[in-house]
Amino acid sequence: MVQCTVSCQEQPDRFFLVLSVHQAYTYVTAGFVEMPLFEVVQYRLQGLLKQERGFLTTSEFRTMLHNAVTTISLAQLAHPHPEHLAIADHLTVLGSGSWPRLTSLNLSGLGLDSRSVAQLAKGAWPMLAELNISRTTLNAAALWHITQTPLPQLERLDLSFNWLDDEAVLQLVAADWPKLQWLNLRFNFLRANGTHALALSRWPLLKHLNLRSNLITHEATWKLAHANWPALEELDLSANPAVDIPGLVQGHWLQLQSLTVDSSVLSQDAVALLMRKWSRLHIKIKGKKLSTAAAALV
Repeated sequence: MVQCTVSCQEQPDRFFLVLSVHQAYTYVTAGFVEMPLFEVVQYRLQGLLKQERGFLTTSEFRTMLHNAVTTISLAQLAHPHPEHLAIADHLTVLGSGSWPRLTSLNLSGLGLDSRSVAQLAKGAWPMLAELNISRTTLNAAALWHITQTPLPQLERLDLSFNWLDDEAVLQLVAADWPKLQWLNLRFNFLRANGTHALALSRWPLLKHLNLRSNLITHEATWKLAHANWPALEELDLSANPAVDIPGLVQGHWLQLQSLTVDSSVLSQDAVALLMRKWSRLHIKIKGKKLSTAAAALV
């Protein structure tokens, strides 16, 4: 498989994009496109200057990107240089037309409000398998636009460190993402209604769920236990106010192998309950050490 990277290079009198395939270079300017055949492209817009903005609208540039790019990362653009393109310009490019080969999109750290996400969601990404929109100040209004985007191949979704509450989760579970396997919701604001909504989700392939540092209490734990996730292997409930182990063991997750919780909820009886329910379970502990009796059961 040939690795190819699209980047921006600077010369004393002009700017141009460079496609590099191993040691061979193909230069792309506003008036000329010569592309080698390649299997994988990593596309990074970092450093693309405002002078190149007109090039973004050329048919050559759009054809090159839309038909070839598989991976896009704008994660380092959270604080763009004043002379560089604004984040909104990048989102306009992403929201234009179809990206038939795009499988991975990383927007971590960008400030995404409802308007910018609406622009982004205009794009079509039929093969997108991995989406990272963590640390973007995403809220329910902005998330709605993402959930309306058909992503039939989506497997991994990172929504951590945002402003997502129970209302946002109601929108999330309504999305038609049947292949979702990995979901990160840590450091958000989920309560009982949010976990109840998660439990009603239609994600039969879900294997990994991270709910660390939300607002999950005893009631929320019992609601979560009703989820139908037959493939679930890993669950993180650490750093929540009050996870209830008796409620948690009501869950019918036959494949569960890893559970992360705070030591404060793991009494000797709680550990015994967990091990009777899931004999192969590996318990990961956050916080202070367990009592000797409880630790002996882990």
